[in-house]
Amino acid sequence: MFIVISLSMLIAIKLFMYDRESINDFIYSHVNKASAHFGFLINNVSVESSNVYCPAVKADIFDSYKSESIFLIPIRKIQQYIESIDCIESASISRQLPSEIKVKITNKEPIAIWQYKKN
Repeated sequence: MFIVISLSMLIAIKLFMYDRESINDFIYSHVNKASAHFGFLINNVSVESSNVYCPAVKADIFDSYKSESIFLIPIRKIQQYIESIDCIESASISRQLPSEIKVKITNKEPIAIWQYKKN
Protein backbone atom coordinates (compact mmCIF):
# COMPACT_ATOMS: atom_id res chain seq x y z
CA MET A 1 0.00 0.00 0.00
CA PHE A 2 2.83 2.39 0.90
CA ILE A 3 4.50 1.74 -2.47
CA VAL A 4 1.31 2.51 -4.39
CA ILE A 5 0.81 5.78 -2.51
CA SER A 6 4.46 6.75 -3.02
CA LEU A 7 4.31 6.02 -6.76
CA SER A 8 1.06 7.92 -7.19
CA MET A 9 2.54 10.90 -5.34
CA LEU A 10 5.63 10.83 -7.58
CA ILE A 11 3.43 10.71 -10.68
CA ALA A 12 1.30 13.59 -9.38
CA ILE A 13 4.42 15.67 -8.69
CA LYS A 14 5.76 14.95 -12.18
CA LEU A 15 2.44 15.94 -13.76
CA PHE A 16 2.33 19.11 -11.68
CA MET A 17 5.83 20.09 -12.83
CA TYR A 18 4.91 19.44 -16.47
CA ASP A 19 1.66 21.35 -16.17
CA ARG A 20 3.43 24.19 -14.43
CA GLU A 21 5.49 24.89 -17.57
CA SER A 22 2.44 24.77 -19.80
CA ILE A 23 0.52 27.01 -17.39
CA ASN A 24 3.35 29.58 -17.50
CA ASP A 25 3.31 29.51 -21.32
CA PHE A 26 -0.47 29.85 -21.32
CA ILE A 27 -0.39 32.84 -18.94
CA TYR A 28 2.47 34.48 -20.87
CA SER A 29 0.64 34.27 -24.19
CA HIS A 30 -2.65 35.53 -22.74
CA VAL A 31 -1.00 38.45 -20.94
CA ASN A 32 0.65 39.36 -24.24
CA LYS A 33 -2.66 39.18 -26.14
CA ALA A 34 -4.56 41.18 -23.51
CA SER A 35 -1.81 43.80 -23.36
CA ALA A 36 -1.87 44.18 -27.13
CA HIS A 37 -5.65 44.53 -27.08
CA PHE A 38 -5.57 47.27 -24.42
CA GLY A 39 -2.50 49.06 -25.81
CA PHE A 40 0.08 48.06 -23.18
CA LEU A 41 2.89 47.40 -25.66
CA ILE A 42 6.13 49.38 -25.68
CA ASN A 43 5.96 52.32 -28.09
CA ASN A 44 8.49 54.71 -26.58
CA VAL A 45 11.73 54.30 -24.65
CA SER A 46 13.44 57.38 -23.22
CA VAL A 47 16.98 57.27 -21.86
CA GLU A 48 18.26 60.11 -19.67
CA SER A 49 21.97 60.16 -18.77
CA SER A 50 23.91 62.55 -16.55
CA ASN A 51 27.25 62.46 -18.37
CA VAL A 52 28.23 62.71 -22.03
CA TYR A 53 31.66 61.10 -21.60
CA CYS A 54 30.36 57.63 -20.87
CA PRO A 55 29.12 55.54 -23.80
CA ALA A 56 25.39 56.09 -23.75
CA VAL A 57 22.97 53.28 -23.15
CA LYS A 58 20.61 53.41 -26.10
CA ALA A 59 16.94 52.60 -26.35
CA ASP A 60 17.76 49.71 -28.70
CA ILE A 61 18.30 47.54 -25.61
CA PHE A 62 14.52 47.23 -25.62
CA ASP A 63 14.15 46.42 -29.34
CA SER A 64 13.73 42.71 -28.68
CA TYR A 65 10.77 43.51 -26.40
CA LYS A 66 8.89 45.79 -28.83
CA SER A 67 6.12 43.27 -29.57
CA GLU A 68 5.72 42.15 -25.97
CA SER A 69 3.63 43.39 -23.10
CA ILE A 70 5.05 46.19 -21.00
CA PHE A 71 4.32 44.01 -17.95
CA LEU A 72 6.52 41.11 -19.13
CA ILE A 73 9.78 43.04 -19.52
CA PRO A 74 12.50 41.84 -17.13
CA ILE A 75 13.28 45.28 -15.72
CA ARG A 76 15.58 44.01 -12.94
CA LYS A 77 17.65 41.98 -15.43
CA ILE A 78 18.06 44.96 -17.77
CA GLN A 79 18.89 47.24 -14.84
CA GLN A 80 21.60 44.83 -13.67
CA TYR A 81 23.02 44.71 -17.20
CA ILE A 82 23.15 48.53 -17.43
CA GLU A 83 24.73 48.83 -13.99
CA SER A 84 27.41 46.30 -14.96
CA ILE A 85 28.89 48.82 -17.41
CA ASP A 86 32.03 50.31 -15.83
CA CYS A 87 31.21 54.01 -16.17
CA ILE A 88 27.65 53.73 -14.82
CA GLU A 89 27.05 54.22 -11.13
CA SER A 90 23.34 53.44 -11.02
CA ALA A 91 20.29 53.08 -13.21
CA SER A 92 16.57 53.18 -12.63
CA ILE A 93 13.98 51.86 -15.03
CA SER A 94 10.28 52.57 -14.73
CA ARG A 95 7.13 51.76 -16.63
CA GLN A 96 5.01 54.73 -17.63
CA LEU A 97 1.67 53.22 -18.56
CA PRO A 98 0.32 52.58 -21.07
CA SER A 99 3.33 52.27 -23.39
CA GLU A 100 6.53 53.99 -22.27
CA ILE A 101 9.71 52.89 -20.52
CA LYS A 102 11.90 55.52 -18.83
CA VAL A 103 15.55 54.85 -18.06
CA LYS A 104 17.51 57.24 -15.84
CA ILE A 105 21.25 56.69 -15.63
CA THR A 106 23.68 58.19 -13.14
CA ASN A 107 27.20 58.00 -14.51
CA LYS A 108 30.39 57.93 -12.51
CA GLU A 109 32.38 61.14 -12.70
CA PRO A 110 35.52 60.67 -14.81
CA ILE A 111 38.86 61.20 -13.09
CA ALA A 112 40.48 62.33 -16.32
CA ILE A 113 39.49 62.64 -19.96
CA TRP A 114 42.16 61.59 -22.43
CA GLN A 115 42.32 63.73 -25.58
CA TYR A 116 44.65 63.33 -28.51
CA LYS A 117 44.61 65.87 -31.34
CA LYS A 118 41.27 67.23 -30.19
CA ASN A 119 39.69 63.78 -30.20
